Amino acid sequence: MAPVSSGVLFGWSMVTVFACLIGYLAEAYTEYTASVIGSATITRSLFAFGFPLFMPSLYGNLNTKWAGTLLGCLLCLFVPVPWVFYKYGLKIRSKSRYVTKSSSQSIGS
Repeated sequence: MAPVSSGVLFGWSMVTVFACLIGYLAEAYTEYTASVIGSATITRSLFAFGFPLFMPSLYGNLNTKWAGTLLGCLLCLFVPVPWVFYKYGLKIRSKSRYVTKSSSQSIGS
């Protein structure tokens, strides 16, 4: 029961992160919203396509304990990414030629 219930938390967090990403990208790249959302969706779909290709060999070569630990540690490396975007978002967006001036000043710090 516990592995199944952990999937609920994982699924909820993935939907939440993707929804926030789409909102951020749509507001930052107002003129190119459709292209930005399309590229984000394609990138997410490519990851969803690729993971089942290498996961059986990952879990086959490592046991379940170490494969899960490896994936958990890799995911922990991405925890500070929202704060990095919050702190340095204005600087990052100012370097892009596709961001409109009004959105580069209004989002984040």
